[in-house]
Amino acid sequence: MDSNDHGAIAPAVTVVNLHASKDGWDSENNVLIVPGAYTVNATWKSNSTVQIDCIQCPMGDADLITAKKGPVWILYGGISP
Repeated sequence: MDSNDHGAIAPAVTVVNLHASKDGWDSENNVLIVPGAYTVNATWKSNSTVQIDCIQCPMGDADLITAKKGPVWILYGGISP
């Protein structure tokens, strides 16, 4: 077993990845990472703004990576202290 391969024993992580539909998933496009399993809602507010709500995510554990990805502005909400 590879030392980086945690398989089924790895803890749950909630990840939001924002990328163009023509592009595949790439970890460089992660915009939010939170340890644990949470519900995430994403809503387009305009052609260039997306609202990401992580329901009951603990703010201290959330890694808000960026407020802008390419031409898209990212608004975060629903993260509780």
